[in-house]
Amino acid sequence: MALLEARPQTPQGTSGQVRRFAAPMRTATRHRFALFQDLHRMLDGGPESGLFVEIQPRYTAAGKVLTGGEALMRWRRADGRLVPPAEFIPVAEETGMIRGLTDRLLEQVAPLLPKLAPGQRIGINLPPVCLANGHFAARLEERLAHCRTSGDRLVIEVTEGALAGEAAPVERNLMALRRIGCHIAIDDFGTGYSSLSRLRDLPIDELKIDRSFVRAAATSPRGADFLRAIAAMGQALGLHLVAEGVETEAELAMVRQVGCHEVQGWLWGRAMPVEHFLALPAA
Repeated sequence: MALLEARPQTPQGTSGQVRRFAAPMRTATRHRFALFQDLHRMLDGGPESGLFVEIQPRYTAAGKVLTGGEALMRWRRADGRLVPPAEFIPVAEETGMIRGLTDRLLEQVAPLLPKLAPGQRIGINLPPVCLANGHFAARLEERLAHCRTSGDRLVIEVTEGALAGEAAPVERNLMALRRIGCHIAIDDFGTGYSSLSRLRDLPIDELKIDRSFVRAAATSPRGADFLRAIAAMGQALGLHLVAEGVETEAELAMVRQVGCHEVQGWLWGRAMPVEHFLALPAA
């Protein structure tokens, strides 16, 4: 980009066009690099570095009984500004720092688990690089034992993309997580390319249906048909069904109609501080 910027402008204005595009691109690159530097410092800065967890609650679809929640990473910079996850998570994934972020997430989630009511669980998103690590389950078991809790309190959420790797290591590592008691969920189901045979063969406990299907089901007959088909497939495989992103009464009615077991979304609860989550009534 620097070389293109330095070129003289031609009569046709070609270089001028490059310059108009180069400045925004350069600004975006600088922003991402600044995020990278701040993220690196944050991960080196200890527990008071600005990284914290919020929990979005999950409820039974039928009776609105609290079943647990999903742990979501948040980052507040030194100047007090919150960095959207859509900005810092991709940078962490591209640079390999997602391992450190996942470790920080577990540092904060593991001590929370013994405080949950009986039967409640917390979900965490497991990135592909951690799923591919054959030692992850053993280290997780040690961390849970240190907090005097067990894997049965955790739902390990993986995307369809994370399951697209070599079949044997993925299955082996998922089975290791199951052996320590963790429940396994496919997150944002429907947005990837899972084959039915993979769903059948992998140790999956639940499908978290992506919010795009929930939204479409409440607004169009074709969308409703898609949601019914996903729910029917999940039920045929004996999987627990969780509808994500439920924001309206119409969406709630639809996911109930197709047989989803649980719901998660702004209609019944946004992500909140851990202490607020722990104070929620069970029903």
